[in-house]
Amino acid sequence: MAREAGVSPSTVRGVRRRVQRGDDPLPVPRRRQHQRHAVEPPAAPSDGPDLAAILHRLQHDPALRVSESGRQLLRWIFARAIRADERLDVIDKVPPHCTYIIADVARSCADACSAAYVMDSTMRTAVVKSLFGDGAAAVAVVAPDAARRRRVPRVLDFASRIMTDAIGAMRCDWDEAQHRFSFFLDPDIPYVVGANAGEVDGRLLGRAGLRRNDIRHWLVHSGGKKVIDAVRVNLGLTRHDVRHTTGVLRDYGNLSNGCCCFSDQRLLREAVAEPGDLGVLMTMGPGSTIETALVQW
Repeated sequence: MAREAGVSPSTVRGVRRRVQRGDDPLPVPRRRQHQRHAVEPPAAPSDGPDLAAILHRLQHDPALRVSESGRQLLRWIFARAIRADERLDVIDKVPPHCTYIIADVARSCADACSAAYVMDSTMRTAVVKSLFGDGAAAVAVVAPDAARRRRVPRVLDFASRIMTDAIGAMRCDWDEAQHRFSFFLDPDIPYVVGANAGEVDGRLLGRAGLRRNDIRHWLVHSGGKKVIDAVRVNLGLTRHDVRHTTGVLRDYGNLSNGCCCFSDQRLLREAVAEPGDLGVLMTMGPGSTIETALVQW
């Protein structure tokens, strides 16, 4: 470990002992010297957090550098962090006729990220950061005749459920210190969602005179493994039914309201949906709310 981190074995042992005691990984004299001589990276041209400074601090944190899990976390963060100059490079490549569309999609994605990625050391933030990923999706809506020609699913009905008894289980709280929203997930939210999924799904299918075994395709929100399992068990679905949901969670994490679109994209690539097939889309979010849609190919 010492050889991989580029430090002496005694340094590794000292850091391990201080971490086990719950102390600061860096000794006080060295921390003072580090603070006195460290050269701060230039500030990022952004109104948000100084990304360069944050990455600089994480990269030089001994608690992360001396363990494989810490180094893996650093590689994961650096692979996904987008600097201001990179954002500008992407903006320059947007075709002029797509500017307003891309702006709307990016704005909705930024709203979700600002709620999910508060920079602090609380457990609630750690849970959110370990679950959520970055993603944006858009849907083109066409008239029924055009939908038939393109063989894309038609939306037949919607059904919603606001879980008033769990209004605070999934919410955004305003963080005065960081001037942004902080997302909160109650540990019981998977069971709350699972217990209510059957009611809203039953109402959606009941209005159309359908049963669950009439539905061939299920596109469920990738809200986390426990959420997916709770929905699957309460609706009597198989693991194959939610294969795209679990695949999106595995590959990207919880992408908020874009999850169903990412799952639908995978279903379309399979090319297994046939004319007349029925499908159900289910997503959930703060409120706490479950939204469903009945579609037909």
